[in-house]
Amino acid sequence: WFNWGNTVSCSIVRFIDVYPILCNEAKSNLNFKNGFIFCRFAHIYLSDIMDFEKFNDIRPYKDDEIQAAMHRIAESPHISNIASYLYPGIDVNMFKQLLISCSTVDDFQKKVMRNVVQKIVSGTMKNLTHSGIENFKEGRRYLLISNHRDIVLDSAVIQFLLNENGVPTTESAVGDNLITSPFIEDVIRSNKMIKVIRST
Repeated sequence: WFNWGNTVSCSIVRFIDVYPILCNEAKSNLNFKNGFIFCRFAHIYLSDIMDFEKFNDIRPYKDDEIQAAMHRIAESPHISNIASYLYPGIDVNMFKQLLISCSTVDDFQKKVMRNVVQKIVSGTMKNLTHSGIENFKEGRRYLLISNHRDIVLDSAVIQFLLNENGVPTTESAVGDNLITSPFIEDVIRSNKMIKVIRST
């Protein structure tokens, strides 16, 4: 799998999928076996072989795009109901100010999304346990695969647990069939989510 960024390392991808676009220098740094590519030590700069501008409509928002997204979210007609659910009795303008105070993706996840998931966990689960967090090593990249029991909450709870344990949160994917409005798109892309185009 390719990390969403400039480099890929310790990755396994189908040879047939990427071979045509790899430059000669990159090819010389790869080991091929049984039709798969093992990139154990080489760092391939994807910016050299891919045009990332093509993915601007589906990638997660960057930090410098968060403020504009927060202002759009704050002006949504859904905000009053969301504020009432998360913070019963709060003045909706205080919640809007909380949103607007977010200037990075990390801010949004810690100040807003953490509370959303905490509310769901507290209201719907008798107990939430986890193990294995100690196996995450700083500076390494990981691919997490859930059993997909819930379309949204699988990744939401994982992000919550990572956040609670001081581990950087992951990027995740969501089908465009679930993105039914610009408001939802702003929320999911501000939350490190990649939009998967399923409809054509």
